[in-house]
Amino acid sequence: YMPKFNTSNPEVQRYLLDIAVYYIKEYDIDGWRLDVSDEISHYFWRKFREEVKAAKKDVVIIGENWHDANSNLRGDQYDSIMNYSFTKLFLLVPKWSL
Repeated sequence: YMPKFNTSNPEVQRYLLDIAVYYIKEYDIDGWRLDVSDEISHYFWRKFREEVKAAKKDVVIIGENWHDANSNLRGDQYDSIMNYSFTKLFLLVPKWSL
């Protein structure tokens, strides 16, 4: 099971944001892939982006979102998403038509 954090709690937000920035600064990581990101508030992801981009401006933020992610891709949250909607559509195309 994945842990459920109360990301509306400021102390939990600070804990998670500190971890994100720690790995950028300590290990010079180049990005974050955010599993099940559509279950976390837009407010939190805006704060996340602000802090990680301040730590390393070219860090990449990729959300895993199984639904419409347009609201996350307006330049204030993710840089990209795992495009499962495209994958689902592509899998419906008969292989003989490719």
